[in-house]
Amino acid sequence: MHTRSRDMTTVSLWKAPLLAAQSVWLRARRPLAPKPHAQDHGTVPGPGRPAFRLAVLGESTAVGASTPHHTGIAEALAAELRDKLGRQVDWTVRRAHGSTVRFIRHHMIPQAANDHDLVVLMAGTSDAIGGESLHDWSIDMAAAIQDLAVRNRHVLVGGIPGLRDYPHLPHPLAEFLDRRAREMDAETARIVAGCDNVTFASSRGICPLEREMFAGTGCT
Repeated sequence: MHTRSRDMTTVSLWKAPLLAAQSVWLRARRPLAPKPHAQDHGTVPGPGRPAFRLAVLGESTAVGASTPHHTGIAEALAAELRDKLGRQVDWTVRRAHGSTVRFIRHHMIPQAANDHDLVVLMAGTSDAIGGESLHDWSIDMAAAIQDLAVRNRHVLVGGIPGLRDYPHLPHPLAEFLDRRAREMDAETARIVAGCDNVTFASSRGICPLEREMFAGTGCT
C-alpha cells in the first residue's frame, strides 16, 4: 500500500509541469465570461391536465448545446415524463455557454420562473475545468440548490460528465480533471442529502424518473 502511494506521488510530481502547461493552454481557450443566456421552450402533448412544468438550466454543453435547437435533454425528459405521468409537459431551457455555478446562482436562477414541478440543474463542468476551489464551489452549489428547492416542487441535480475522454482535453490533464469532477460530484451528493425534494443523478449513469421523486416538501 505504501509503495503504491509513493509511486503515485512520484508520477504526479513528474506530471506536474505538464499539467501546469496544459492548464494554462486550456484557460487561454476558455471564454473570459459566460455568453448571455438563451431560452427555449416547448410542449410535449399529453392527455392529462394541468400540464407538468419542467425547466432545465445550466451550462450550454450540459443542457444539450450540440443538439438541434439546443433542446435535446429537455425534450427527452419531457417525453419520458409525459409517458410516465400521463400528462402534457411544458418545458423550458435556460443555458449560458461557459457558465459557472456562481454565475448560474446569481444571474440565471433569479430570472427562472417559480413553481416548476421539476427543475433540472446541469452545472459543474466549467468549474472543474476552471480550477475553482472545492470550498468556494461548494458554497455556491449549496446556495443554488437551496434557492431552487424552496421555489420549485422538485430539483434534479445532474452530475458532471466524465472528463477523462472529453474530446477537447489533452492527457494527462483530462485524467486530473476527471478525478476533480468526481470529488465535486461527491460534494454535491453530500449537499443534496440534506434536502428532501432534491435528487442527485450521476451523469456517469442513468437515473430513472419515478412518481415518488416529486413528493418532497422542501430543502432542510
